[in-house]
Amino acid sequence: MSRSSDSPLEKDFERASSDEEEAIAFLASIIPQKDKIRIRKEIESNPDFAAKQHMFLGMNTRNALRVGGFHYMPYTMDVIWFSWLKKAVNLPEDNIVVTDSVRGRIKKYRASIKRPPLRPPLGPKEIESVKEQLERRHGIRLPEIDVRYSDNITHALSISVGELPPNKSSVTEARLADSTSSWLKLEGLKSGDLDAFDTSKFTIFLPKRYVNYPSGLYGSVWHELAHAAALALDLKDKDFEESFAVTYSFIGLLLGAKEGNFSLEKAFDQIELSIKSAKHSFPATPHHWSLKPIEAHNPGLKFRNRDMTGLLAELDKTIEDIVDTDKEIFEIVQERKLKRYEKPFVIILGTVALALLAISFVLSLLHVV
Repeated sequence: MSRSSDSPLEKDFERASSDEEEAIAFLASIIPQKDKIRIRKEIESNPDFAAKQHMFLGMNTRNALRVGGFHYMPYTMDVIWFSWLKKAVNLPEDNIVVTDSVRGRIKKYRASIKRPPLRPPLGPKEIESVKEQLERRHGIRLPEIDVRYSDNITHALSISVGELPPNKSSVTEARLADSTSSWLKLEGLKSGDLDAFDTSKFTIFLPKRYVNYPSGLYGSVWHELAHAAALALDLKDKDFEESFAVTYSFIGLLLGAKEGNFSLEKAFDQIELSIKSAKHSFPATPHHWSLKPIEAHNPGLKFRNRDMTGLLAELDKTIEDIVDTDKEIFEIVQERKLKRYEKPFVIILGTVALALLAISFVLSLLHVV
């Protein structure tokens, strides 16, 4: 029997407590596996995760709970969201109990997500044009590209396993292909998307639906082909590579507007959406850092209502800085590695020289005798 003196807030917490098991099963069912992995890693590495993500991932979590029918007072929501999220991302798949009630909540949640309509892909000539522009800009040859479209992903992605060394067996190649396929499936791709998937090619997967079309698709093509260009340029640092790709997606959007593929306003809309996405990504991913080199030349990340020529000049300078800095850092690292082994090497040489002198001296004595 409940106490009549219980405050509305206490009663609200009691109701949330009774819903906890079902709410965790609900969250565990709607969060993609790849996101669970990222969230777990970030929670483990960042003690301030809850505070930093309260208005970002926390807000998304609270909104998802409300859509699923878990309605509580704002204060209650603020207190419980992180605990429930943490339990949901750590709940093993085999332990997720989907009751009829949870199934109904999941259905309601998914129905609330409005998917953009299917859109036609870019033609091979348009993709080849982007590829040729990147090659001309850097005097490079991009690897062989395989472009695929899928209705099972919400964002573009690319992968390059590269050619295996000739001494590697076919068994190793098969294992590598299986590992790659498993990772891609975590990203949302299905078996049909991976038919005849060739791990030796640089493969780009593009969504069939975009919130902003065609600017969103155009920006994605530039972004992923820029990753291929980074491979050809042998960029070492993953953060720099992501920034390189983001910068080129902005360049591509501005050039696309200049060529009349879409309006300049649509280009700015997509750029601002990309900036927002990068700012709100998990700090453990390169996306979170990718804007810093751009900010060096555009401190406020202001694009709208600015001169296109000036913007392109800033972005071109950003690309130069990224490539040059990546090379400089690699050279510094190599130099430090050489210095690390330089002293032991000198000691070894000195020891060998002394040993040879000693041997020579002993032989000379024997010769005298």
